[in-house]
Amino acid sequence: MLNFELKEVQRDERLGFGIEFEFALATLPLGTEDPEPEDGRGIYSIDAPVNYPETVTSTLSDIDRELNVQLHIVNELKTNGITAASQIQLERDRKAWKNGSLDKEPDPSDILWMVKHDDTIQFPTAQVKTYKWYKVEICTPALMFSPWNLRHIWDVLGVLERRYRLNCNQSCGLHIHVGLGKKEFSLDVLKNLMAIIFTFERQLEQCHPSHRIKNKYSYPLRDYADINENYEPGKNFSCSDKHWKHNRYLERRRKLPTVPAFGRSAKNSLTAIFNAKSRAEIVKIFRSDEDVRLGFNIRFLDEPYPDSFKHTIEFRQHEATTAPKRIERWLNICCRLVDVARQTASASAEEKELFHQFLEEHIGQDVEDFGLVILLVNLGLMQEAEYYSYEIANNPELRPLRKNVLKRFCDNIVAAIMSSVECYDMASQIYEGMSLTLFSAGTVYAFYISKA
Repeated sequence: MLNFELKEVQRDERLGFGIEFEFALATLPLGTEDPEPEDGRGIYSIDAPVNYPETVTSTLSDIDRELNVQLHIVNELKTNGITAASQIQLERDRKAWKNGSLDKEPDPSDILWMVKHDDTIQFPTAQVKTYKWYKVEICTPALMFSPWNLRHIWDVLGVLERRYRLNCNQSCGLHIHVGLGKKEFSLDVLKNLMAIIFTFERQLEQCHPSHRIKNKYSYPLRDYADINENYEPGKNFSCSDKHWKHNRYLERRRKLPTVPAFGRSAKNSLTAIFNAKSRAEIVKIFRSDEDVRLGFNIRFLDEPYPDSFKHTIEFRQHEATTAPKRIERWLNICCRLVDVARQTASASAEEKELFHQFLEEHIGQDVEDFGLVILLVNLGLMQEAEYYSYEIANNPELRPLRKNVLKRFCDNIVAAIMSSVECYDMASQIYEGMSLTLFSAGTVYAFYISKA
């Protein structure tokens, strides 16, 4: 059990956070029949200028229509006392200020609700021709983690849901940034954080539906981060080549039964995290050299900082939603992970040793052995444990089946070897049907012989 209690912290010790909401927004031009008049929310001319219909809209460019949608949302929020800005307008204002054609410097984006465009958002297939759709991302300002700020977010979401027809489909995500507020991530805090995330990534995946796991914008660390491989200069394929896994696989097939180097085990990866000498090293091993984004993004913590303000870890896995309860439960988990990492960094040597032992004990376990709910109880998140226990029980078909695939594969290989004279051929046949690039039949066979 983790022996870190949930503690009250001083104001200057509070965590900071921000949330990015993604959705498709529906609109229609005036004179078009509303396909859902019973909905009641406004739908017409959201992409038209403020002085419409005096302005002719047929000549508007796509970027101007995007701007009008953003300004419409900004004005709606301002009407409700919420300070907001359009990304397109803010960029134009900054350019004008630099050119001397604007007297006042625009407000920094980190103190405003920002309305943006996100090109990864797709339109709902069933209604793609029913409405004119726009891709919208709304970002909170940098906030301190407190009940008051959560209520503020719920107020904003309430305004948006009452006013607009929003669609949160599978292409949309909810991204949470968590930082240490006025403090910076030390190396020890970052090592602790990535160690606990790497150890319990499979359990944390149970908070999300399957389509958010095998998603090129939120792939798992265990499957795609560079930390999973041992790179030996001159021996393995370069990690700068995005096709290295496929190329190495082909090279192994040509050389069978020669046994290639093993990939790094999960326990060895955990050791590598704690042996890191700098934040930059941690950031490097938790990148992916394939054309994907990872579910946990720490590139904002690189050395030197790539962003002068945003010193956060980004949690990218959650599906899009505007439901306060769902958002709060996941936000509490994200913040608790960071808080445990921070507490551990300043804990006694005995407590640090217990923390390391806890991770080593569970690093190789499946979710069936040590599940999400038990993890949340260990983290002191009792409300979240209750919430997700009901979620998993009521919607088992939506949760990813994330047993340790390599463990199952090895079990199958060993069983085949024990019952077959043609050991290597049987291993090869099973391997052919598994679509695994990190293991080969030759590797498993050699491993078995070494243990026999």
